[in-house]
Amino acid sequence: MKQLAQAIVAIINDYHNYLGFQFTEEHIINWVNQFEEDDREFLLQELLHLLQQGIYINEQQGRQLLLSRIETLSNKFSYKTPVDFLANTDILQLQLQGKSQHYLLTLLDKELQRKYGIGLKQCGTALQKFTLYIDDVLATGGTVFKDLSNWLQQKQKDDKTNLSRVAKTETTLILSFYCRHLWSNVPWRLKVALGNDEITKRINFYCDYEIQNHPSYPPNPQFNFAYPINEEIQTVQDYLENIEASTHAEHAYRKLGKPLKEKLFSSPANRNRFERIILLKGIELLQKANELKPNHRPLGAGFPSYKTFGTGTLFFTWRNISNTCPIVFWWQAPGWLPLFPLNGRGLGNTTIGL
Repeated sequence: MKQLAQAIVAIINDYHNYLGFQFTEEHIINWVNQFEEDDREFLLQELLHLLQQGIYINEQQGRQLLLSRIETLSNKFSYKTPVDFLANTDILQLQLQGKSQHYLLTLLDKELQRKYGIGLKQCGTALQKFTLYIDDVLATGGTVFKDLSNWLQQKQKDDKTNLSRVAKTETTLILSFYCRHLWSNVPWRLKVALGNDEITKRINFYCDYEIQNHPSYPPNPQFNFAYPINEEIQTVQDYLENIEASTHAEHAYRKLGKPLKEKLFSSPANRNRFERIILLKGIELLQKANELKPNHRPLGAGFPSYKTFGTGTLFFTWRNISNTCPIVFWWQAPGWLPLFPLNGRGLGNTTIGL
């Protein structure tokens, strides 16, 4: 297993480096040793394969992707240079210091100064034809919904709300992420909360990695996330039955033969085994917790009303792991060592705050 651990470290070695954490082979082996002995080598083999499919963004890649997004948008909207585009773009800073958005915008500011000699303070100083919201991952969309619903209700100096400006296309609203789940109800939630049908047509999404988790779109979705089949395991069935939720139970399990072609895991059989292992371990961890929130699920936080095993996100960055990822990767409580340690998510107790 040592060679597998070395190969994994080579990919994710800069995770939380900025906080002083250092990934080691020993850490990875200690993590995998918490699983059944017969599963350990397999788990590392499949995890390495998954990481080789681009589900981890290191800091260097992250910096470049932020800059590339600006350049892509500049070309998309026919500006001569990114500097011209940015002069007409208001970049939103809606999250508090310490959150992903604040950190990413700090990086973008540095990259813009390095390459173009301008910073975020110069953005939107000509006109505000575009409004850009940047974050790392759009999964369930809770953070994005909260941020945008507040911003859309705010008024500008001309007494117009941002919602009015977006609805009337006076500014083009762009949402940019490293990773985006297709099955996100942010536009619909904004429509309902703000009572405006136009908002669902006025949000432009951009992402570097797309998780095809919608059950019917595209026509043959890749289901490139943790989404188990029904293997009629009593522990799993009992857990699902006991979830106090009432919607989307028909989507709890992935249908046999889906996706039509496996592109994320090394094989359909290995996918089934990997998902089974992390699902069972996730259920075990939840059953040991003293207190749980309604959205806690073994395959990652999800909507409390969904009768499913969780969101199943398989995507990580050097700075963050979403709580919508399977909990075997990030759960921090006595008796469990997470692969990706996090600050402030349940440290030292079994009450995990998301």
